[in-house]
Amino acid sequence: MTTLRVNVLPRAPPVLPLVAALLSAWPAAACLAKEASWQPVRPQTRSHAAAAISSVDNCNDAGAGSLRNAIEIADDPAIIDMTALACSTITLTTGKISTNIVDITLNGPTDHALTISGNHLNSVFLHSGGLTGTLTLDHLNIADGEVTGFVAYGGCIFTAGNLTLQNSTVSNCAANGMYPGRGGGVYVRKDLILNDSSVSDNHASSQTEQAVGGGAYVIGTLTVNRATIRDNIAFSGGSISIGGGVYVKGNVLTYATTISGNQAQYAAGIYAFSNATVQNSTISGNVASTAIGGMKVKGLLTLDNSTVAFNTQTRAGYGAGLVLLNGGIANSSIIARNKPKGDGHYYDLLCTTGKTLAGNNNLINGADCIIPGSLIGGDPLLAPLANNGGPTKTHALGAGSPAIDEGSNPHDFLFDQRLAGHSRLVGAAADVGAFEFDDAIFSNGFE
Repeated sequence: MTTLRVNVLPRAPPVLPLVAALLSAWPAAACLAKEASWQPVRPQTRSHAAAAISSVDNCNDAGAGSLRNAIEIADDPAIIDMTALACSTITLTTGKISTNIVDITLNGPTDHALTISGNHLNSVFLHSGGLTGTLTLDHLNIADGEVTGFVAYGGCIFTAGNLTLQNSTVSNCAANGMYPGRGGGVYVRKDLILNDSSVSDNHASSQTEQAVGGGAYVIGTLTVNRATIRDNIAFSGGSISIGGGVYVKGNVLTYATTISGNQAQYAAGIYAFSNATVQNSTISGNVASTAIGGMKVKGLLTLDNSTVAFNTQTRAGYGAGLVLLNGGIANSSIIARNKPKGDGHYYDLLCTTGKTLAGNNNLINGADCIIPGSLIGGDPLLAPLANNGGPTKTHALGAGSPAIDEGSNPHDFLFDQRLAGHSRLVGAAADVGAFEFDDAIFSNGFE
């Protein structure tokens, strides 16, 4: 084994004992074997079969027929039905909506977007149903919440239990603390699930202490499926800021997801305090004002068929893309084009001394890490992050990229990050990274 600092090591056979050991230690990787059967790990909730349905009849802030009133009079467990509303916005003018219902689901209309706005006066939802409770939002946009005080947790949503977002967004929210500011968009004391959803343009700030989790602060597990976490910011005027996109104390599982454009002093994209599994996903363009533009993982990392690129940091040295404190496994992934600002060299990956990144068929430009598996060198010829089809943005591979037909598909994924209609295998072998190049499509002018 050698310590890679730049360029490429000779190909070597897979380190199967280490891979097996890591998979044994981190079973989530096996659970994500095929997207056809993969389902997000969900918190334990009560059956909706026993839930009473309360309908919302108008878009008023309060009073009979309003969302606030429907929640106030609902039994536990509850389903709040907003599917018949014709309006596009419910603006909260008398403060946040609070509930201690353990399990509550809010269903919005499916034929048009419905936004619940905090009107920059307070947060939007305070769910105090306990650690076993779950707040579920489906087809709703939550926006313009703002919490300001000595401590500020959850700019738009605070839940004492679990939060599930389905086909929903959380945006333009802020947690501004004199002391800690945590979870600019959401603060979750248990598990957060994002399905077909986005967390964007949120801010966590502190005047004197740490600002943590610009988009989300999660104490439990984060599960992200076909979702986007982008353009969130954590900023502290008197201490440090961590996790511009998300800060997670539990495990992280992402699939077909893009984490981009987030900002913080450290770990601008995502800070994973435990293990992390990233598959068919992209971590791109996150900016650290000091160090670790992309992602920091304190536990074990599993990185499959993913792209980590164009993340930046101010500090010189390795780790602009990924910093791994306990190593991990990477297969058929691109970790490239990550660098300190103003530096022409690429410093993509940093591992704690003596730690190993196992796996094969990876394209890595520069690293300070023990990497015994097969590597590919060169410029991956990544196009800018764009809508190339599918639910999330990706980096297309340019014609002639060394990543084309040099990857693998260890979990037999049917599709690349763009999912249906975009095969994971085109040509002699899978491509390296989250995107599968199809020269027939690009020759016809489709991008």
